[in-house]
Amino acid sequence: MTEKWELAFAVARSISEGVPEATFLALHQKKRTKEARKVLLTVVERFGDNYMMRYTLACYACRLAQLKEAWEWLTKTIDLDQSGNLHMKRE
Repeated sequence: MTEKWELAFAVARSISEGVPEATFLALHQKKRTKEARKVLLTVVERFGDNYMMRYTLACYACRLAQLKEAWEWLTKTIDLDQSGNLHMKRE
C-alpha cells in the first residue's frame, strides 16, 4: 500500500499547479501532515472561496496540536460556507 502513496505523491507533485489537492492529500495519507499543511498554505489563497481547503487546514492544525490556528481556519471555513454544508453557526 505504501508504494501506491509514493506513486500518488510523485504524480501529485507533477500536477500540483492544476490540482493542488492531490499533493497535500497524498502527503497526509503518508502520515506527513506537517508537509501537507505547508503545501496547502502555499496555495490556499489562490482558491479564495474554497472552504474545504480551509477546513482541511483546520484539521491539519488539530492533528499538529495547533488549536488556536485550527480555530482560526475553522472560523474562516464557516464564514465561506454559503451552502450550509457544515451546518454550523459561529457565535
